[in-house]
Amino acid sequence: MNLVVPKSNVYREDQLFTFLAFEHVRKAISVKTCTYYYDKRGDSGFSGASVQRVQDFIDVLAFERVQLERLGDKGLLDIFKKMRFRRKIQIGFDLWLNKKAFTKQEYKVMKKRIRAFLWLLACEDPLPVKGESWERFFSEDIRQ
Repeated sequence: MNLVVPKSNVYREDQLFTFLAFEHVRKAISVKTCTYYYDKRGDSGFSGASVQRVQDFIDVLAFERVQLERLGDKGLLDIFKKMRFRRKIQIGFDLWLNKKAFTKQEYKVMKKRIRAFLWLLACEDPLPVKGESWERFFSEDIRQ
C-alpha cells in the first residue's frame, strides 16, 4: 500500500503521514541514527506566520481522532483523549508563533475555536466529519 498526503499543501504533513504509516505497521525497530531530515522550503511552516498552519494542526489532530475511532481500539483512543493538556500547549504555542497572521479579533476567535476543539477531542461522542474543516482529509484519497 502506498501512502500519500493530500495533494494540497498541508502543514504538519509529516505527522499525518506518520499516523497513516503506523496504522499498517507489523513490526517496529529502533535505530540510533537520524533518518528524518527537515528540508526547509520557502513555503515552510516556519518561514512566516500563517493562519492556515494553525487550522491544519487542528485538522490533522481531528483526522487522527476519527481514524482511531474507526480502528476500534478503545485503549488507543483513551490515550489520545488524555493528551488534552499536551495538545493545548502545542496548539497554543503554534497560535502564538503565528499571531502576526491574525487580526486581534481573529486571534480571539481562534483561541475560542481551539478551546472548543480540545473539548471536542476529549469527549466520548464520535468526532463529526461532515461539514467540518477536516472533512477534506476524508474526501481526498489519501490512501492509494
